[in-house]
Amino acid sequence: MRGKGRTALAPYFMAGYPNLDTGFALIRAACACGADMIELGMPFSDPLADGPTIQRAGQRALQNPFTLRQLLDRLGEEKSAIPIPVVVMTYYNPVLQLGLRETASLAAKAGLSGFIVPDLPLEESGPMDSACREVGVDLVPLIAPTTSPERIRRIDSASTGILYYVSRLGITGARQDLPAGLLKSLDRYRANTTHPSVVGFGISTPEHAGSLKGHTDGIVIASALIDRLERSVPEAYTETVREFLEPISKVLG
Repeated sequence: MRGKGRTALAPYFMAGYPNLDTGFALIRAACACGADMIELGMPFSDPLADGPTIQRAGQRALQNPFTLRQLLDRLGEEKSAIPIPVVVMTYYNPVLQLGLRETASLAAKAGLSGFIVPDLPLEESGPMDSACREVGVDLVPLIAPTTSPERIRRIDSASTGILYYVSRLGITGARQDLPAGLLKSLDRYRANTTHPSVVGFGISTPEHAGSLKGHTDGIVIASALIDRLERSVPEAYTETVREFLEPISKVLG
């Protein structure tokens, strides 16, 4: 992503929200209106990093449950219709249930770019990281704003793909304002990394996106998008995605 003159737009969708078929239709709509990457959440019963909006989406998705294997198989079926990288955000339990090597193998077969596993710290990530490396799939680490420069460099050195910088402490959720001092924090953080990074948690508007341009390689839009889908009606979901994402994509270059 670095050096392309554009800050990447990475909208988040919850797999299975409002149902699996419609969710993939919304991903295709996001591709058509300027998304550069997709973060796709695997619904989970105890989502420690998710705020109320994403929790509600996950609970709705769990009403018609599917396994991680089924999601990866479906991603493979949709691969030709989604011409941008997809990263799956999942907690570690579904991965362990499926098996590390089986998860990695299915992900590679599906053309998945990587996994985000928020409850898997660097010190415990070795087995999954090895399984992913063997098949060319990245394990994307989350880096908190309180992470020391030394640890940032350790995480960066251990990584094979993008990094994910969390803009604020706590759970996900749309916000009116970005955290005070975020741009300076991002600049200090990027001075200690060599891999491209996205930033997420609380980014909600074209104005937020514009202020972050030049300070990050990409932005993740999650709760703010799902908030709008919650207020919409099924027949307008695709248009809701377009109306929300297009202005942000234009701001990002």
